[in-house]
Amino acid sequence: MLRETKQLLAKHGRLTLRELARHFDMDAGALEKMLETLVDKGQIRLVAGGCAKPCAGCTSACREDMLIYELNGNAEKRGEKDQVEQPGWAGLPGQAGRRPG
Repeated sequence: MLRETKQLLAKHGRLTLRELARHFDMDAGALEKMLETLVDKGQIRLVAGGCAKPCAGCTSACREDMLIYELNGNAEKRGEKDQVEQPGWAGLPGQAGRRPG
């Protein structure tokens, strides 16, 4: 599963914890613990940022939507710093046209 996570991030760039949890059909809290292993090894990184999805008038954001992961080095390849962009939601299998929430 850790290898597949890295492959998904390589393909889609940045993905939220919610997107990854839906892909693997598992609890976001349990997956977050597993992702910490890859973060600790320096293979992926947790991107600092706010809400990853555009919305109007939101007063609070879900933790699963605010935790955004990418392969270590992806931002540098794109010439970015720690900007947060729209994650690759629609490209995940079975998710075309769907939005988190």
